[in-house]
Amino acid sequence: MEVKILNYEKSTLEFEIIGIDSTIPELITDRLSENDSIEIVSYKIDHPLTGNPRMIVKTKSEDALELTIKTIDEIMKDIATLKKEFKQSN
Repeated sequence: MEVKILNYEKSTLEFEIIGIDSTIPELITDRLSENDSIEIVSYKIDHPLTGNPRMIVKTKSEDALELTIKTIDEIMKDIATLKKEFKQSN
């Protein structure tokens, strides 16, 4: 997996995630859309078999890159908590 920044200004971030399907972009998009600072968040894949997800994040005023990183960190914490719960239930 590799991230390629295509465009970055304070309130706008466009990037491509190379080597994955739509699962992770869908999760990031869903979580970002819950934030009131988000103006637009979306992703597209040109071709489902050969394309890489391209995401766009536009905020009202916050730094789009920082907000995206913060959101990914929150997702990772949730996944770590879920993993811990599975281990404890075994």
